[in-house]
Amino acid sequence: MPVDLQEKQTHGTTFYPLHVYSHHDKDGFYSVATHWHEELEWIYAEVGVLELMVHGKPYTLQAGEFCFVNAEELHEIRSEGESLHHAIVFRAEFLDFERYDTCEHQFIRPITNRTLAFPTLSRDLPQETREKVGQCLREVITCYHGKPPCYALHIKILIFQVLELLYQ
Repeated sequence: MPVDLQEKQTHGTTFYPLHVYSHHDKDGFYSVATHWHEELEWIYAEVGVLELMVHGKPYTLQAGEFCFVNAEELHEIRSEGESLHHAIVFRAEFLDFERYDTCEHQFIRPITNRTLAFPTLSRDLPQETREKVGQCLREVITCYHGKPPCYALHIKILIFQVLELLYQ
């Protein structure tokens, strides 16, 4: 991976390594240059159309669609026209368990060891899975920005629900 394209920004905190970035662009000139980072990034398009380049392949996200950017994948984002999108960015280690068990071994380690890659585009998932994952992502976004009691736990549970849906 080209070191000069590595994003150096810290996402979240050491204690809670997850951040949800929400961006509403009314003018239609939103752009994030090509970069990569060690975190996973789940992008949800709420309004408008996003043009993405992920690992050298172009993707278009329509409103209501989402994509997964795996750790260390080069990617860029652009919009033409009004858009509202959210990026859920977190370290895979956020999912680790304190005690190594079958869930850690079977489901989490393939993610933290980067031997499992998520499908990039939501259109590649079955319709029912796509709807359930989209609902979880919307709830993560709402919960993160609203910060109700137990929001940190609820967000982690929602991310595990997404993983369960993807594994199924």
